[in-house]
Amino acid sequence: MLALTAYLDFDTIDAILKSPPELGHKAFSQAGPDNTRAMLRYAAGVQIVSRFTAWEYVQLALGLLITAMLFAEGSTRKLAAVPFTMTLLVAFQHFNITPELTWLGRGIEFMAPASASLRVQFWKLHNVYGIVEIVRGLLGLGLAVFLYVRQGGRHVRRRRHLSDEDDSAGPTPGRRGREGLRR
Repeated sequence: MLALTAYLDFDTIDAILKSPPELGHKAFSQAGPDNTRAMLRYAAGVQIVSRFTAWEYVQLALGLLITAMLFAEGSTRKLAAVPFTMTLLVAFQHFNITPELTWLGRGIEFMAPASASLRVQFWKLHNVYGIVEIVRGLLGLGLAVFLYVRQGGRHVRRRRHLSDEDDSAGPTPGRRGREGLRR
């Protein structure tokens, strides 16, 4: 979802430049299209970084909470390794990748197109961030599917167990179970 909002933020810049607001038209024309585009992209980048940083804090808190909940239950203690690993990956992103991306992102908007090495470095780091996101997503999806299937099996066993108990209790008035059909 955050990737979509980031895309839309940068897409909005092009829409603004195609039809600038009446009151801002003079300022936009004085700055020139390249400078205006750089300023708007810079502003969008700062906004995106703040969203991603806030979401990383939320993910760190949720990851620790889910890890603790799974670890507290004896039957899911081993499964706590999955959200803990996911939390470590978020911490890696937050403390290693995000600051570097932020620094590079703030600089590349105002660089001459000839200085492509920092842009290349930015996009390589951006791709690493995306790969870590995919790995985390797959881990979370795998855990969710495993827990869902495991829980679903419990309900089936529980229903079977309850129906076996009901049948062994014998027939009850007005109930047509296996025993009631024999009469």
